[in-house]
Amino acid sequence: MWEWRKRVGADVANYVARTAAARGTKVHHMCEDYLNNVHVDWPEKWKEHERHFLAHCLFNQLKEKALCNINNIYAQEAGLYSDKYQVAGRVDCIAEYKEKLSIIDFKTSTKERTDDWNENYYIQGAAYAEMFGERTGLIVDQVVILVVTEDGTVQEFVKSKHDYLGFLSEAVQDWRKENEIPTDGNNYPDWIDVPANSTI
Repeated sequence: MWEWRKRVGADVANYVARTAAARGTKVHHMCEDYLNNVHVDWPEKWKEHERHFLAHCLFNQLKEKALCNINNIYAQEAGLYSDKYQVAGRVDCIAEYKEKLSIIDFKTSTKERTDDWNENYYIQGAAYAEMFGERTGLIVDQVVILVVTEDGTVQEFVKSKHDYLGFLSEAVQDWRKENEIPTDGNNYPDWIDVPANSTI
């Protein structure tokens, strides 16, 4: 990434990053509104999305290949927190994915992603699963990351939260050490006010 920034220059790199982020935000909002039936209940509002041609094309790929697997939505853009891990965040979607209750995250990418690139997403998803379980008593074992790339490729990554809970504990501990947060007797901080986009 740094080599690319040096090659193209800061201005170009920043423009590309801003454009990609804006497009990702548009696709995310389309997914949220679609699952909220905005296209059915408020068609005039939905037409505003159609004005953003590229983002709408990417959304359509997600809709046809992945969103069709989502049912029985429990929450969207919901704030959650955990007493056990003492972290907080905002989850994209909690719903059944292929008939299994899941934490679902929507992503856009310039190119196809790999598990190594997604590890922080899996850890974050595991955190949301734990938070939701604490708040509701409902067990969520599955984390789903849905990615659409600039060329319209849709990727589906499905993981078990249990494979990432150890990494979650390590991330919380590392965050606490870096920020010098005092701990209680259980080796957890009194409280961590974590931004919604944090990876813990």
